[in-house]
Amino acid sequence: MRLEEHPIACDEPARRETFVRQGVALAPGLPPIRYEVCGAADGPAVLVLGGISASRHITRNEVDGRPGWWEDAVGPGRAVDTDRFCV
Repeated sequence: MRLEEHPIACDEPARRETFVRQGVALAPGLPPIRYEVCGAADGPAVLVLGGISASRHITRNEVDGRPGWWEDAVGPGRAVDTDRFCV
């Protein structure tokens, strides 16, 4: 799936969504994919994939002010700059 095919992906900073991929056959049904988007809506997209125990919340944002699991690297002026990138 390309980012522009999913129009809500960067419309608003820090939006939480669930995406269900059609055509993936598993015994209990289709797997939900939960994600959070923050940063510059018109910036290049950066996909961050966490480990098994990581949540989708990587850094504090307008919707959720709690620190995320990658707070030191993601945010305004950091290595993954949310003023520049849609993360």
